[in-house]
Amino acid sequence: MFGWGARRAGRDAEIAAWVDGQRASTYASRGQAVLILQIYQRVKRGTKAYVQLDGQPWTRDAFFWYMDITAGSMVLVRTSTGWGPHTNRDDVLWIGSENLPAGAGIFAVITPGELKRWKRHYRRLARNG
Repeated sequence: MFGWGARRAGRDAEIAAWVDGQRASTYASRGQAVLILQIYQRVKRGTKAYVQLDGQPWTRDAFFWYMDITAGSMVLVRTSTGWGPHTNRDDVLWIGSENLPAGAGIFAVITPGELKRWKRHYRRLARNG
């Protein structure tokens, strides 16, 4: 690979190494990777979203206390599960707490662009061996 393709591959590899390190650190701390599928409400105290836990096929409801998150990003977090007054369900993921500062329980946020580079890196490795 020459020119811009090599530079792109190198940047993708750097992002992939960073993402892999963040994920490993999160899992070692008993955290989870959460993919933000859709934001359905932004409120003064946080963001309501449909999410998917890494490696699980179903969609979950989540509330991120005092955070403004972006659809398509992956958030590495420590979660708790409980009843959601906005959905009347008892399996809502809660990230952070009403009594903690913004960002509590968040290990890292992987932007949609970083996630795209991470996936592209592993597709390239699978294709090229």
